[in-house]
Amino acid sequence: MMILANTPVGTYYRDRRAGTFQEFCVVPQHTVLPLPSSITTESGACLGVAALTAAMTLWKWLKVPMPTFTSDKTAHPKHILIWGGSAVTGQFAVQLTSQSGLSVIAVTSAKTKPLVERLGAPHVLARDGKSNDQIVAEIRAITGDDLVLAIDIVGNTTGACCLEALSKTKAGVLAPLAFLKEGQVVPDNIAIAPVEMKRFIIEMGNRVYAEELNRLMTSGLMVMPEIEVLNGGLDDIQEGLEMLKRGDMNGRKLVVRIS
Repeated sequence: MMILANTPVGTYYRDRRAGTFQEFCVVPQHTVLPLPSSITTESGACLGVAALTAAMTLWKWLKVPMPTFTSDKTAHPKHILIWGGSAVTGQFAVQLTSQSGLSVIAVTSAKTKPLVERLGAPHVLARDGKSNDQIVAEIRAITGDDLVLAIDIVGNTTGACCLEALSKTKAGVLAPLAFLKEGQVVPDNIAIAPVEMKRFIIEMGNRVYAEELNRLMTSGLMVMPEIEVLNGGLDDIQEGLEMLKRGDMNGRKLVVRIS
């Protein structure tokens, strides 16, 4: 859920002036960029967390090249697994990896499968009525032992499934955005990407990722997620949280408008 206010709303961790659920906040200058003119303010609420998380996970931690630098696409891994491809972060990740020439394997519900297919994923596996072992077998049937990149956006159980789907022999990387279970056994050939979004705030050089994301948005190369807006201001936050708990967003982004 994103809170939409007169000023950018985010978090600067130990500084409560930058906290969410408030009308005004203060953020470091290097973290603020102009909103592309083709994007509404409500849709722009998706960029600061979901889109940037996808971009930095791919470009910074998984070392997927930015689309600008992909002239030799044969040198890059062929496939990437995105478990949770219809989540808002997943939708951006699907599009960004497609822009970089990778073939996306996404795991979604049957209801959101058409959405992720429209975003450019050539392999979309519906999880309905299947065990996780069956889904892993489907992934490995596509990739063999060649899968070396994976993102999990769902939870620690599916994070463990991603480990099973990755190559048993080649060096690979998993970005568990929903974290792994404590004590999870990780194969020696797999690295766990140290995804920490606070790095965007405390390391000024990471602004380049937001700038490249803005370029893609301005160029019309990205499709924004569908959004649902609650117009009741701070009073609607609890309702929004309950909606998220029910898990019935079906790929939509929830935005609370303060003013």
